[in-house]
Amino acid sequence: MINLIKKRLKKQKRILLTEAERTPEMKRHSIQTSLNRTKNTIYELSKSNDWEYFITLTFDPKRYDSTNYDEITKILTEFMHRMRKKKSKDLIYMIVPEFHADGKKYHFHGLLANIGDIKMIPSGHLDKDAKDIYNMSDWIYGYSTATKIKDTVRASAYITKYITKECVQHTKYKKRYYASNNIKRPEITYINSATTLEEVIAT
Repeated sequence: MINLIKKRLKKQKRILLTEAERTPEMKRHSIQTSLNRTKNTIYELSKSNDWEYFITLTFDPKRYDSTNYDEITKILTEFMHRMRKKKSKDLIYMIVPEFHADGKKYHFHGLLANIGDIKMIPSGHLDKDAKDIYNMSDWIYGYSTATKIKDTVRASAYITKYITKECVQHTKYKKRYYASNNIKRPEITYINSATTLEEVIAT
């Protein structure tokens, strides 16, 4: 028993020392690995579904602290659950965070399908591709936009661009995407690098 405890203590010490002695290169590699894994998962899940809308959701800085990731993701998930319960029990979604260039704030982008009674109100504006921009009237926490999706694969690749190294660093040990329970799940076939996604986005 004493020997077992000694072995465990020795192993724990070795793990702590390894973490403390990690080189900058090792840390960069860890971040890149986590980044690629998160992007791959989001892409593979997303492209297995037929999406209808691409959305952006922001928070009113006068009412919400968008630097508090835990707080705003709680608001987001409660909102999406409420939409499924009250507006569309078949709603499918994939939501990801975007970390602002200011290095402090977050907002969200997402893909929606089977929106049911969720209202998309024309904003009177067009995007760069001359597509109508809508607002989600149910999103009362800040500003929202929505555009219709024509190419699911491209939209699935595009949404991964918001998962950056900075986002990975600042969301360590936290969820980096929020998907509905009814999202279609593929047989995972991981892509080799982020370059593949960039090529899909550029098409």
